[in-house]
Amino acid sequence: MSGRREDKVVHLRTRSPELGIHLLAEWYGCPRSETLRRADTLRVVCVQLLRESGLQVVSSLFEQFQPSGVVGTLVLSDAHIAIHTWPDTGFVALDFYACHDTQNSRAAVSRVLAGLREVLRPVWVHTTEVNRGVTESETSEP
Repeated sequence: MSGRREDKVVHLRTRSPELGIHLLAEWYGCPRSETLRRADTLRVVCVQLLRESGLQVVSSLFEQFQPSGVVGTLVLSDAHIAIHTWPDTGFVALDFYACHDTQNSRAAVSRVLAGLREVLRPVWVHTTEVNRGVTESETSEP
């Protein structure tokens, strides 16, 4: 035995694989608004936008940094959001994961992100979309 361990990837086949969508957004040039600087204000905006989009907020935790800046997380019934703000540079990092990649979940995610963009008003946006999970064709043996 060489002492080297080989990793093995195992794909489990289910009757209906659950695939999710994971969006990673970087927003630049946001004005130094109260929403960008204050945890309590950002929390209220996020919860309102999520509820208006038909998403159920299970819990949230927002922390205030001094002198300003926020990190916030929201756990939803089938998703989560993490948001970090840097008011001194106008930068926002946003992580939004939805457990189901359906038209309804994509529409809800789009509504929330559009609402946040309206409030935080970034000048430039970079978004990366990651599809989570494997499709049945990816689990098929050659």
